[in-house]
Amino acid sequence: VTTGSSGGKGRKKTSSGTTSSGIVVVAVKPDGTFDTSYGDAGFARYDIDPSADDDAGIDGAVLQSDGSLVLLSRTSGLMRLDPTGDFDASFGASGFVADPNARCLAIDAADNLHTGATDPTTFVPSIRRYGPAGDLDTSFGTSGVVTLTGLYGLGVSGLAIDEVGSGQRRLVVATGIQDMYDGGVVAVRLLLDGYAASPGSYDTAFGPDGDGVSAPLRKSVDASVGTGLGLDSTWDGKLGLWNAWDVTVGGAGDVTIADAITTYSYTDGNGDSQLATIEASISRIEGN
Repeated sequence: VTTGSSGGKGRKKTSSGTTSSGIVVVAVKPDGTFDTSYGDAGFARYDIDPSADDDAGIDGAVLQSDGSLVLLSRTSGLMRLDPTGDFDASFGASGFVADPNARCLAIDAADNLHTGATDPTTFVPSIRRYGPAGDLDTSFGTSGVVTLTGLYGLGVSGLAIDEVGSGQRRLVVATGIQDMYDGGVVAVRLLLDGYAASPGSYDTAFGPDGDGVSAPLRKSVDASVGTGLGLDSTWDGKLGLWNAWDVTVGGAGDVTIADAITTYSYTDGNGDSQLATIEASISRIEGN
């Protein structure tokens, strides 16, 4: 899946001479050849909005059991292409599900959809759950939404479904905690189906405090790294933005998180502020 981006890549000219931002899906067979039965000779395109921002990218794509492809677009929310690559207007409301600020998407074995978002004002993350057809599952959390109160930070960066078995499943959320001099990354585990607790409840069997939240993954970085980047004397090896990049769940329920600490304090030779990656790592949290 590719989309419009800066410089015109992934965009096309309309008959009026303007450019439109679009989604392109390419179907490839296991042997690496194009599946020409999909879309137009293996390509399916949907124009999002002729006036859409070039950053209107795809943050998630999942396949449903019938071969339909659900996409999470920064401008359009959720949308679905049917197994042949055609836009599916029966999904959600006229083919779309509005989900402001959502940046990640996960699907469970029953084709339910889960999105992770962060409020741009409060910076508090939240999770939404939808049925296979894009209808908000109001049995989940509070009217279909679980707000991760107390986890102020950089938002939900990863979602993973833990299919426990016998109809039981859980959702693991990776999010970063923001603190100017001390931060970290945590995993949150929510119960979905097959448990006595209602869907969206925190899994009290997870985390050191029995609240469904792991201990923060915090790492110190050698202060000499900050000195080399020109950071001021207050930098103590932890200043920066902690961010989780992705999360997966293993067969025993173990949670693996890829994360990084970054800082905006780096100034390049032109005097411009730059985002510098200080440290990236992969960590594992034992499940149960």
